[in-house]
Amino acid sequence: MRTTLLLASALLAATTALAQGHLSLDAGAHDFGFITYGKPATASFNLTNIGNDPLRIERVSASCACLVTEAPQLSLQPGEQTRLTVTYDAKTMGRFHKFVHIYTDSQPRVIRLDLRGEVLLEGADSGQGSAFSETIGDFLVSSRDIEFEPAQKGGHPTATIHLLNIGKQAKELKLLHLPPYISMEARPYLLPPRRKGKITLTLDTEQLPDYGLTQLSVHLARHSGDKVDEENELTLSAILLPDFSGLTEAQLREAPVLELSQYEFDLGSIPARGSHKVTALLTNKGRSPLRIEKLQVFSPAVGVSLKKQVIEPGEEVKLRIKLNGKLYHRLRGETKVLLISNDPHRPFVIVQLKARREAPEQKD
Repeated sequence: MRTTLLLASALLAATTALAQGHLSLDAGAHDFGFITYGKPATASFNLTNIGNDPLRIERVSASCACLVTEAPQLSLQPGEQTRLTVTYDAKTMGRFHKFVHIYTDSQPRVIRLDLRGEVLLEGADSGQGSAFSETIGDFLVSSRDIEFEPAQKGGHPTATIHLLNIGKQAKELKLLHLPPYISMEARPYLLPPRRKGKITLTLDTEQLPDYGLTQLSVHLARHSGDKVDEENELTLSAILLPDFSGLTEAQLREAPVLELSQYEFDLGSIPARGSHKVTALLTNKGRSPLRIEKLQVFSPAVGVSLKKQVIEPGEEVKLRIKLNGKLYHRLRGETKVLLISNDPHRPFVIVQLKARREAPEQKD
């Protein structure tokens, strides 16, 4: 009898899910690969209503002004399809990872698109590696700030460091003080002069201590017997996410929905003796209370405050962010803010602060 009731409940839930609009996306991510600086790149996605009732796309939200989205049709009948185009302006050098969120009046309430790629100067060699932004000893390095993709417990995300040996002797690719929950693979192990190589890191999320952001420092060996100092330091960042895979369709419909008025701020030039404050409006667009589980920063130069950790449906609160000029000039690190919440559609949100270090005034 119990088995019969459970089967009936499952059939009822499936029938209820189909008896409304349901937006389906042909791909949840797109890798632009290498893009030439200043030449915008466009990706297209097919959106289909696979439900039995009409649905409406309420809005499409991009994580920064560098993305332009266009959806010619917002109302979809059952079986009807529209095409969403997303264009990245390619005005910033280096790797990028951006998001587009599609909000509907049906299921799922929010769909996230992940967009990534790398912008290089025209004519740059992209065949074996990446643009190099840092110098450590005889190595050119793609970045000092290495980020793993956000993952849940049990995941094994990877991150890659690209290197170029500009010295006259072969160099061993080796990281010092690597923790036991991160494994390393170097290709090649011994990097010849004027050749490119890479270090691939794999993270065991089972050993991370807590949800949210975990950061640590490792060091690139410049030569045999090298010691650690600021010059060869790399920062590794990992984000562990809560798991909402066990929620039912009914629970997802009643879930909170986090929305920010702005996901990226361009602060311009920051003097060493000054600071800059910005405010974003955080709104719960869902049907149940929104809990901010974690509110963290990637750099000590960034301060953040939020008066309430629980936001009721329809409520709006101010997220205040401050960039300290003195610390920003003295310290490295990404100027970003991380929010982890109980919104199952987008359990994490990153706010990016773009800034430049203002050169000190020359004294006569």
